[in-house]
Amino acid sequence: MAEDLIIKASDFMQMLKEQGLVIGPKTVFDAQMVKGIPLNHYRNRILRKKLLSASEISDAQLWGAIGQKMVYTIIKNEVPEDDQIKVGYKNTIKIPIATVKSIAASRGIELTD
Repeated sequence: MAEDLIIKASDFMQMLKEQGLVIGPKTVFDAQMVKGIPLNHYRNRILRKKLLSASEISDAQLWGAIGQKMVYTIIKNEVPEDDQIKVGYKNTIKIPIATVKSIAASRGIELTD
């Protein structure tokens, strides 16, 4: 019975290859997750919104792998005040998705929904 549980490493690797799977470090997998959601799914969800906050832009890596403080700096320097919309009781600044895509394009990042 124990023999039934044994599989050759080469057969296992071939099965992974056929299914388009790979083995890698957990840190690489974790880096591609946002709030327990795969990064590409989170990005697609975020890109359907009309307004985005700095944390959403940073978490979805819409302007590259930069932190929230850098996103705030870019917003402060590149987004006209008319496009900076304060929402909620905390006055969270959000900007239109068109502006987000424009800044992404200027940074060499193409965003598609």
